This record gives sequence, C-alpha cells and structure tokens, in this order.
Amino acid sequence: MNKFFTVSWPPRALLLSAGLLLASLCQAGPLVSSSSALNYHVVVNTADLPNPGSTGWLDLQFNPGLDTAPAASAKVSNFAGALKAGVAAIPFGAVSGSLPGTLLFSNAAGWNDMFQAIVMGGVFSFDLSFGGAFASAIGADAGSTFSLALYGEDQATELGSSATSGSLLSFDLANDLTMTNNNTTLAEVSPVPEPQGWLLALTALVLLRMVKRPLAAKAGLS
Repeated sequence: MNKFFTVSWPPRALLLSAGLLLASLCQAGPLVSSSSALNYHVVVNTADLPNPGSTGWLDLQFNPGLDTAPAASAKVSNFAGALKAGVAAIPFGAVSGSLPGTLLFSNAAGWNDMFQAIVMGGVFSFDLSFGGAFASAIGADAGSTFSLALYGEDQATELGSSATSGSLLSFDLANDLTMTNNNTTLAEVSPVPEPQGWLLALTALVLLRMVKRPLAAKAGLS
C-alpha cells in the first residue's frame, strides 16, 4: 500500500467527478471578456491553387472599425511555411516584427497590414492570439477585425476567396469574437485551449486513473 497517497472516495463518486469535469471541458467555448486573450491555430494549404512554386502574397491585417474602437492587439507566432527569398515584406501601420518570427499588431492606426511574399503550393500555419478590451465595444462598427487574404504574384489577383472583402478568414472583435472562414477547403482554424482547459483535462484523467486502481483490485479479489 502506498502510505503517501490513499484513495478514499468510492469509485462511483470518482467517475461522476471525472465525467463532470470532462463535460465542462467539452462544453466550454471561447470566453470574451475585458482584457481577455483568445488563441487559435491557423492552417492554409495552397497546394490546389494555380501556379505552385510561383510567388504569392500573404496579406494579414488588423484594423479598427468605423467608430472609436477599444484598444486591442493581435499576435502571430510560430509561423511555418516557405517565404519568398529576396523579396522584402511590406508592413504598414501599427505592426512590428517579421516572419517567420512573431508579428505584433495593434489597432492604434486606421490600417495595419503585413504584406508578405510566399512560395505558392505549400502549407502555411501560425498561432494567432488576441488581447485587449475589445469586449467593451458598443456596436458592430466599434470593434476591430483581423483578416487573412492571399494574392497572386501581381499583388492584386485574389486567390481562394469569393467574399466581397477578398479575405479567406476574418475575426471580428466587437462585444464577442466571430470567425468567418470563406474557404474551408483552403483554410482551417482550430481554437487552442486556455491553460485552465488543460488543467481540467489533466484533473479528469487523474480521477479516472484513481477509479481504475480500486476497480482492478476488486476484480482481482472476486
């Protein structure tokens, strides 16, 4: 017997506790609140677009709405994918950093953009996180929007999107966070759990393991 740790709860109670934890984890959605941070993983597969191996342009923007928008930020990190060597990126507005390193956007200016040359035909991925008091925005025009678009070598031909805006993805931050994917074949977005979500999952697994041991011992005695 382990003298340092003894299970005293009945297996049924442990199973119930683990089930409740897992249920709460599965039902938990993105929570938007003042000064909150939301995290996503974005994957864009350009394999089926025309002219693989040619130069394309990845356009990342984070812009405020028409009305005064609460301060907000967007961070692009852990970027993977083939950038076009020898072609300088074109930043504009309140954006700092460079790919494949971290990009930091704020909505301090009216137009905040990173226009990056890429090699078409490959897969591009990155992590995207938002912060700031955007949940306090009042009205749809008082928020901010992060968008992703692809262009051809001429920097004008929109690729993969039939949306009026030309964007493949957009994240609208106003009172809540709404994500729009205009081409689910080309782009995939998955939420990255917050640390408390991982803690709930770990706790549930520990409880399930605690149940397994006494049940196994009971089965051996029968």
